[in-house]
Amino acid sequence: VMCVEPIHVVPGVMGFQVEDEILITDDGYEFITGSSNSTELPIIE
Repeated sequence: VMCVEPIHVVPGVMGFQVEDEILITDDGYEFITGSSNSTELPIIE
C-alpha cells in the first residue's frame, strides 16, 4: 500500500492536501480510498 499526498498551496491565500491510498499488486494498482476518479496512476517526480 502506498499513500500519495500531493499538496497545493497559494501563499497567503489557501492550501489543501489530497490523500489517495493505492494498493500495488503483481497485476497493477487499485485506488483504495474511493476518493479519486483518476484512470491513470499519478506520476510523482
